[in-house]
Amino acid sequence: MTRTATATATVQTSSRPRAVILHGLMILSGAAGLAYEIVWTRMLGLSLGHELLAMLAVIAGFFAGLAAGSFLLDRPVSRSRWPQRWYAVLEIIIGLWAMVIPALAPLAVSLIGPDGSAAGRMTLTFLIPLLLMLPATAAMGGTLTAVDRMLEHGRPDHRHLGGLYAANTLGAVAGTLAATFLLVPTLGYQGSHYVLALINFVCAGLGLLACRNRLSTTTYKPLSTTPSASFIPNPSSFILTSCSFSKYRLLLTLLLTGTLGIGYEVMVIRVLEQVLPNTIYTFASALCVYLLGTAIGAALYQRFLVQREFKTTLSLLMQCLAGTCALCTLLLWQAPAVYNYLQQTFGRTFTGSIFTEMSLAGIAFVVPTLFMGAIFSHLTQAARHQTGGVGLAMGINTVGAALASPVFGILLLPAVGSKYSLLIVIGGYLLLAPFVSRRTHVPAYLTVILAALLIYSPGGEALVPIPEEGSLIAFREGPMASVAVIGDAHGNRSLRTNSFQQGGTRSRFPDLRQGHLPILLHPAPHDCLYLGIGAGITMQAAADHPNLSADGVELLPEILPLLGHFEPTPGRLTQNRSLHLTVGDARRYVRGTTRHYDVIIGDLFHPSRDGAASLYTIEHFAAVRTCLRNQGLFCQWLPLYQLDLPTLRLITRSFLQVFPDAQLLLCHNSVESPILGLVGRMNGAAYPTDLLATRAANPAPEVLGRVNLADDFQILGSFIADADQLRHFAGPGPLNTDDLPLVQFIAPRFTYSLAEPTAHRLFALLADLGPADPGRFLANPAEPTLRRFEDFAHARDLFLHAMAGPEGPERLKLLRNSALASPDFADAYMYMVSRVLPVVARDNPTLARAILNDLVIAHPDRPQAAGMLQQLRQH
Repeated sequence: MTRTATATATVQTSSRPRAVILHGLMILSGAAGLAYEIVWTRMLGLSLGHELLAMLAVIAGFFAGLAAGSFLLDRPVSRSRWPQRWYAVLEIIIGLWAMVIPALAPLAVSLIGPDGSAAGRMTLTFLIPLLLMLPATAAMGGTLTAVDRMLEHGRPDHRHLGGLYAANTLGAVAGTLAATFLLVPTLGYQGSHYVLALINFVCAGLGLLACRNRLSTTTYKPLSTTPSASFIPNPSSFILTSCSFSKYRLLLTLLLTGTLGIGYEVMVIRVLEQVLPNTIYTFASALCVYLLGTAIGAALYQRFLVQREFKTTLSLLMQCLAGTCALCTLLLWQAPAVYNYLQQTFGRTFTGSIFTEMSLAGIAFVVPTLFMGAIFSHLTQAARHQTGGVGLAMGINTVGAALASPVFGILLLPAVGSKYSLLIVIGGYLLLAPFVSRRTHVPAYLTVILAALLIYSPGGEALVPIPEEGSLIAFREGPMASVAVIGDAHGNRSLRTNSFQQGGTRSRFPDLRQGHLPILLHPAPHDCLYLGIGAGITMQAAADHPNLSADGVELLPEILPLLGHFEPTPGRLTQNRSLHLTVGDARRYVRGTTRHYDVIIGDLFHPSRDGAASLYTIEHFAAVRTCLRNQGLFCQWLPLYQLDLPTLRLITRSFLQVFPDAQLLLCHNSVESPILGLVGRMNGAAYPTDLLATRAANPAPEVLGRVNLADDFQILGSFIADADQLRHFAGPGPLNTDDLPLVQFIAPRFTYSLAEPTAHRLFALLADLGPADPGRFLANPAEPTLRRFEDFAHARDLFLHAMAGPEGPERLKLLRNSALASPDFADAYMYMVSRVLPVVARDNPTLARAILNDLVIAHPDRPQAAGMLQQLRQH
């Protein structure tokens, strides 16, 4: 063996431990970097709001910092003979600044304020996250260049970027899982920063240990212009495979592939949101699959393709990527059927549901991302030269990735829809293939065929579940959600946002009660605020109250043009001058507004939906309290049919921290979809027993009669617990805060599981609360009044048990006893007259006459039973 060969072998052998350590560093660094992105995006979103503009501001700030660091640090780090010192300093900067961000974030965001011009607020919304994260993100942008420089020493061909990128991306997968499933649920956002900072400090120390000596300078030979794929194994020099690309052509390709790759990710996730439950775990699952496929693709490139001819390889990879994107997009429209099959396969458990989401995301992501990871590694390796290139390539690609969200999410998706946006991605890759090489491979022809099939296939609206004999009335794909209005065979209309039902005409009765009840509990309301509009039926109740002005805040702008489909008469909500609709984030609105309200009503926010947990935190409840007037009242409605009792206890405990005199309402007497209302008031004054008579102005009696709120007992009888009962029910335990939003992580576990019937939770809740004591919330009630309330509560409980049981004699008996137990409880009476007794009269007229006679005696002021009894006697 020659001296040169011996030296080469020695250097290669000695570099193996270093390579293992450096690849391990990239895994740790990637894990911390992606975890930071998740934590910062969600933490700043709590203050900036969940509007699309605020979310884009945080993401754009993160990517801009990465790109800036990649650009600025590329050349000095690549030229340095001490890259390990650069790496250590960069990791230390990341860790130190990460520990400062939680303290700086509230101060920085407070600079935006409610005043000033729209342009000024927009500028600050984008500028503040950028500057807040810049020291850390810029340092992140230089770490890959530093590790690349550290690893090149002792490697004859310098072709290792695919392996480094694979390790870094694999670490990002670990960071996503750790941040979502472990760190934030356990330690909160602030505690997660300290753990991630510790990882940065460990990386800094390992980097110094892995490369303790000064590195020699490396002499690069110029790029070969011949089509040869050979290289010279010389420790001090290497020849890249031929690319004959100009610098600007190579960078343009990096820019476009960054935009198209993230554009594909954004579009696929937006389509899957119409099928998946959209919890915090949903996005994490899809992101993990995307990153894992990219990491595997980069590793396969490093193993099999790193020595192949540049242009031909790149063109083939582009064409294969276009073809797989087209095929996976075709499969995407079968997502509902595939999702149901996967649910049956993995089971309705938390773990099984996570596997279901990952598997469904894998159908759309795994194969295309393999080629994405290989293409990025191929392009970055070609961009590498003596004075840098790695950071420049990464920075350009990051800029392209940053452009994807506004280009596809804001511009293309609302304009052409998800299907044609994905076709643009496919076409972009197909156009890039001849841009890098004129040679056409078989995948190009297959892609054209698949794209043609895709054009004639149904789009995103095909994923909307349509009931039998129903129809899709309206469908809008917006930057934040897909919104649909669905009609059924009976003429009912419902609103659907992504995979969630948002109410509709079929639930008009409870929706209107949600709007009326809190307003009726205030003696003289003038201003009302609705946090969340949904189908708009709850807010329509405000139009029935004299001298009442109401504001409504809705996060999704796509909903507002569709509200007319749910109006009983045209313009009742949308053209009413006393009702004002605003697009915005509810949290940001109550923190920024200077207005004060007599009544604030929080809509039914599904606790498991990603982002909804922030509307159940102590900080949000406190912000709402500051918007109330002295006699103000806040009612937060809760869907018991969408949460379990532990989550309800957590929300109740947090609510009591801000409103210690809170009370609990039962919106309507349903066992299938019970709705609870936590009521907090600025004063703890008792309610008068003659509530309606003491109010300044009331809606017309027939209006309140349609929702069973025409008398005091129907209104005040809705209370099922006072503050002491709620404290006993909630018990000791953690609170839901902005720093530790436990609801966000606990509530989805109930959604993913096969839950017990809703009626069981309702009866367990009522049993735990115990009977309500009217003397605790009524002003000097007389003994007969207390007995009437007790009878009312007894009749309600009988009715609920009747509705929870099967049809038959036992239900009929419970319904009869409920209707006779209290002359003030109308639900059992009306249900018997309208639905039960017509059937009984047909099968057993004698029994029907007996029951009707009892109802006439018990409810002499209600004419329905008397009229039906007279008809039976005539026949």
